[in-house]
Amino acid sequence: MPPSVVTRAYDSARSGAQYDETVFTPDGVRQRGVRRLASFYLPGDARGLEAQPLVAAGVKMPGGETRDLLICATMSNRVFAFDIGSLDDAPVWIQYLGTPVKGSKAIDQYEINDNWGILSTPVIDVERGALYCVAWVSPDRTVARARHLVFALDLRDGHVLHPPLGLEDASYQPGGGLPEQQFKSAARKQRAALLFTAVGDAEGDIRRTVFIPAGSIQEGAHTNCGWLIAVDVDAWRVAAAWTSTAEGSGGGIWQAGAGPAADAEGFIYLMTGNGSFAPPHDLSHSFVKLRYTPAIGSAAARLEPVDWFTPFTDAERTGHLDDAHAHAEADHDHPAPTNVRAHDHGDVNAMWGDMDLGSGGPVLVESSKSVIGVGKDGVAYSLKTNAMGKTTMADLGHGGSNYEDCRWVGFLTYYPGPDKQAAPANIRDLNFLFGNKTRHLHGSPLTWDSPDFGRVLANWGENGNLRLWKVDGQGALHYLGCSPEVASAESNVFGGGMPGSMCTASLEKGAGLTTVIWCCIPYGDANKFVTAGRLIAYDGSRIGTYADGAGQLIKLWDSQDWAHTFAFNKFNVPVVWGGRLFVPTYDARVLVYGTT
Repeated sequence: MPPSVVTRAYDSARSGAQYDETVFTPDGVRQRGVRRLASFYLPGDARGLEAQPLVAAGVKMPGGETRDLLICATMSNRVFAFDIGSLDDAPVWIQYLGTPVKGSKAIDQYEINDNWGILSTPVIDVERGALYCVAWVSPDRTVARARHLVFALDLRDGHVLHPPLGLEDASYQPGGGLPEQQFKSAARKQRAALLFTAVGDAEGDIRRTVFIPAGSIQEGAHTNCGWLIAVDVDAWRVAAAWTSTAEGSGGGIWQAGAGPAADAEGFIYLMTGNGSFAPPHDLSHSFVKLRYTPAIGSAAARLEPVDWFTPFTDAERTGHLDDAHAHAEADHDHPAPTNVRAHDHGDVNAMWGDMDLGSGGPVLVESSKSVIGVGKDGVAYSLKTNAMGKTTMADLGHGGSNYEDCRWVGFLTYYPGPDKQAAPANIRDLNFLFGNKTRHLHGSPLTWDSPDFGRVLANWGENGNLRLWKVDGQGALHYLGCSPEVASAESNVFGGGMPGSMCTASLEKGAGLTTVIWCCIPYGDANKFVTAGRLIAYDGSRIGTYADGAGQLIKLWDSQDWAHTFAFNKFNVPVVWGGRLFVPTYDARVLVYGTT
């Protein structure tokens, strides 16, 4: 039996790769095909779930039997557990965690969701048999009275293990004469997945901690701030917190639902969005590495940045960095998010002030000690985990030399790209559209070890196609090939559609390690509309050749060929476990696929 799927993208490195598959192999999918086996319905919200489904394997139930459970946490603040073995659409248990916030334009310009309850992907604590999740709860369904509450649920029957823990207790003292920062639920949107670590402290004791990232409802508001909150699950209390902008504002941590990553030493890596940059207290548009120090004796727990890399600021992208006064104004006055403001092709400031490095999350490649991430301009940065650079404002003023600490910089979503540098001396040289369309990456790339190509990385940006890369021992990327299929092919809005593909990889268990890459793409623009989705399986172990000699990813199966229909889930990813593929949709369902 494969291990449980306890977190978003399978592991704390956020690889997006499941290594224990025995049924879904490239030859098996090619020869036997894929068929829909079941559909788990999630009542309470028209869209269902934004959180990735998780798998609790081998749960010993109260009656004595053992079951494998699919856990689905929804926007209606309901958590469902389904029996994977029987594929019975009647839940094994349901737990309701309180009244969710009512959907409105104040939260989502296009009102896709009825409710805003559990938005982020929970985590499973296998040893304790517990699920930890964050629910947005409001007695009158308003944002003003809403609170973010942390819950611990028993996986056997869903009962609540501890009283809900309010995040209003979270605070951060940045030092340097700056005032204490206090977490306020009314301003926050908690989309990025939770992270669970169990790491030994200085005294050798294992400290079990859940890390909760947060962004903001409105990027342009003065209350906009990124948060990371550490919850000691043994003591069941908020232990420490950190804000990304303690002096200015911005730096939200949303990552299109992807979670922070953690290495074997317990260091945490994340990416921040639009906002002010004045290190070390303001770290917007940054890769940030943080150290968590648990409480020992009378010493309080601490969460603090130890390294970071910043490729640009809002002010630098919009052309104000040369004027100190203008820079101060521009860097602390952020544009509204992309899904609120339509792009104007002739207005460089409006378009490029919202570059949002944190539109995706980081992935760790421990073999080369690299952390890799991509923002809205489609540029990928591969960094040394032990020497990210600690970018200063002076570094940004020196143009291309700021990139000297990077292992690799390049166009990931539009390769090989135009005749421009991905790491230019003037960052404004990147203020253009690739082929007159946006090429943003939402979420994290996938990475795994392949016996055919070595360490590889896959990504699929919006209005582009699936691309496969080799990651060498120094963390540099080398292009291997791409798919013919394109995301949002039917979108007719300016700049194309959002958000690209939501992908996962499954690797055959054993020495063969053949790979299937599973991708869900939208036909239209999934940012503004609920649009139809398409599920495609690719061979991740063999690469064909286009007529011009370039590498071509080989399609194994395509839902379009079988007239399978479902509503595309904007920021949610498929999950593979035990010969089953679970696909979350915006039809308030999770579809279950297997081989024929």
